[in-house]
Amino acid sequence: GQNAINVVISADAGANQLKVVEELKRTLITIRQTFPPTYQVRIEYDATEYIRENLNQIAVQSGLAVLMLLIFVFITSRSWRYTALILVSMVVNLLLAAILFYVFKVEIHLYSLAALTTSLGIIIDNVIVMIDHYQRYKNLRVFTALLGATLTTCAGLVVLWFLPDEARYDLMDFAWVLVITLVVSLAVALFFIPAAMEQWKMNTVQSFKKKSRKKLASILKFGNFYERLLGLLLRFRKTTFVLAILAFGLPIFLLPNKVEETNPIAVWYNPVFGNEWYADNAKPILDKWLGGTLRLFVNYVYEGSYFSKPERTALYVVANLPNQSTIEQMDEVFQKFEKSFGQYLEIDRTITHVYNGQEGNMVIYFKPEAEAGSFPYILKNRAIALSTEMSGISWDIYGVGQGFSQNLGDNETPTFSVAMYGYNYNELAKQAEILKAKLEKHPRVQQVNTNKSPSMFGQKSLYEYVLQTDGQRMALQNISPKDLYQQLQSQNARPQPDHFAFINERYEPIKIIPVQSQHFDLWQLDNQPFKKDSISYKLKSFAKIERQKVTPEIHKENQQYIRLVSFEYFGSSRFGEKFLNETLDNFRPNLPLGYTVKRQDYNWWSSETRKQYELIGLVMVLIYVICAIIFESLRQPFALISLIPLSFIGVFLAFYWFDFNFDQGGYASFVLLSGNVVCAGIFLIAEYNTIRQRFPKKTQLECYLKAYQHKIIPILLTVLSTVLGLVPFLIYGQNETFWFALGIGTIGGLLMSLVVIFLVLPCMLIRN
Repeated sequence: GQNAINVVISADAGANQLKVVEELKRTLITIRQTFPPTYQVRIEYDATEYIRENLNQIAVQSGLAVLMLLIFVFITSRSWRYTALILVSMVVNLLLAAILFYVFKVEIHLYSLAALTTSLGIIIDNVIVMIDHYQRYKNLRVFTALLGATLTTCAGLVVLWFLPDEARYDLMDFAWVLVITLVVSLAVALFFIPAAMEQWKMNTVQSFKKKSRKKLASILKFGNFYERLLGLLLRFRKTTFVLAILAFGLPIFLLPNKVEETNPIAVWYNPVFGNEWYADNAKPILDKWLGGTLRLFVNYVYEGSYFSKPERTALYVVANLPNQSTIEQMDEVFQKFEKSFGQYLEIDRTITHVYNGQEGNMVIYFKPEAEAGSFPYILKNRAIALSTEMSGISWDIYGVGQGFSQNLGDNETPTFSVAMYGYNYNELAKQAEILKAKLEKHPRVQQVNTNKSPSMFGQKSLYEYVLQTDGQRMALQNISPKDLYQQLQSQNARPQPDHFAFINERYEPIKIIPVQSQHFDLWQLDNQPFKKDSISYKLKSFAKIERQKVTPEIHKENQQYIRLVSFEYFGSSRFGEKFLNETLDNFRPNLPLGYTVKRQDYNWWSSETRKQYELIGLVMVLIYVICAIIFESLRQPFALISLIPLSFIGVFLAFYWFDFNFDQGGYASFVLLSGNVVCAGIFLIAEYNTIRQRFPKKTQLECYLKAYQHKIIPILLTVLSTVLGLVPFLIYGQNETFWFALGIGTIGGLLMSLVVIFLVLPCMLIRN
């Protein structure tokens, strides 16, 4: 409840924020000693607290990632030399990458440090593949496959350059760190690994065969079963493809019930998909059986997801007063909250901002021991109860649990909305009123708004009081408009000066406010007697005061004015759509030339979202081009890029089964998977092509099985090592914004990619 002045201190570009804050805190200790009694200075927000906390988390995550990777490598190889070589190559990789970070001036912050943790499992993939190949063949011919795998992973990051500025700003350094570490890992695998293996006597094929005899025996034992399974899949190749496509899902559930009659496809689309029998009987069944995991993800995960920021637990109270309200009135509203909340010891502090007489908010922070408990929910309910005691105020109370809104403005999403376009604003407003009259004829249509804001956040409703006078009655009472204006002006409390006085060598504004204006309302204005020439009269005897909505915004697009007409339809949305379509069909022929009207649809597939997911298609095209150059084939790259959408099944199921929130990290997992899942397929196809060249008389199935036997161990190692490198992102739970969703999505996709590689990839490669 105390007055406060906020001082914002920012570190210079390139400065170490941690050191700046340490010096600042020492300066504040000195400043506090000079303050008068009852005055204090306190740090309201310290960005480095979040930085320090996350640095500790990243240290724990990185340490666990390295430890888990080394344990995994040792268990699978049972060789100290092999594990030591992986560790040394990882250290060399990171040190060389650090030099390049300095050369290319990559900024080191939380996202770039987290990228290092993410890359730990990825950068050793090239090392594992090179060790396996060099032990088996003692040559560097696998370099082409390594180059392709590295380029495809980097290609998956190209999408970041096309994201909106706010998303790209956070992830650009993340992408640069991944690209640099991957390129360095390629150089380490090509030059360092063979030399180290020569020095450590790990280069003989005979020693490899001895160490791998038990592994190969188990692989061959599984290979007999796998050979029979492949024979069955190849026999029913088309069925396999159909099942794979249905597992991903066909997006028929996204098809609209009807399209506009002006659309060329409406002639055949509406009779098929727009009839009532299809909507009531066929559509629910087809959506369920043909929608696959994509339908589950869109309907039960994506539509309920929200993008969040890593912030401290807080309760927000937002108040909006009618226009012409004063700052003092808004301050009085929040003083009631401050007085009520002052009794709770669980509250750390409250910060109130009164921006003007119409807008203000309060942020309540809790002590650390109370943040995770039930008190924030209890306080929110008490804030709601207190807000209901004050009428005429628009409230929004949120922060924990389900938000409370008593919004008196125009921010609600209507059931239906119609966009009208025209070049004359007055004529467009007239046509909007005509459409409103047509809509209001239906008994289920209510709350028709002819000036809905196009903004997703709506607009603040503004109202004015209009005085409509009766000229005849005014003349009978000998009252002129000038007399009436003077009487009203005497009651005016507008915040503008009435006089200027020359004080202290400058002109100072002086405002005279009538005492009665503090307690003056519409009823008094209507009934208080006014005097002229000793004659008293009341305003209501010759005038009427009406409250009317003011148009706060005017919108244009391509030099055309836009008016959005929205309304609520109380009933089935299907019948509402039918009524609206019929109304618009009858309304369009009567519109003046150059004026148009069309429906506005609200769905999750917004233009910005659609653009981001379309960029994944660009990544697939780049990967196809890279693989086509490497393999000198058009068919084999097509088999590889099919791994990408099918691996997304793992992402869909991971979020659907475990009910996790799909935030920014979920989308990043799609991007990371797009370039990463094809790596294992590249190694397998490269070995498959090599064996076909060495043994031209063998059948394609035999060559594939031999390639499978050679590469199954490195493929499992590379995929599982990447998975283990992401496991530390899960230890802090789904409250960890971005990183938890990135980890769970990427892990689910990578595990699913193994299933696709074993079952679907051979059906696309083997012709006989």
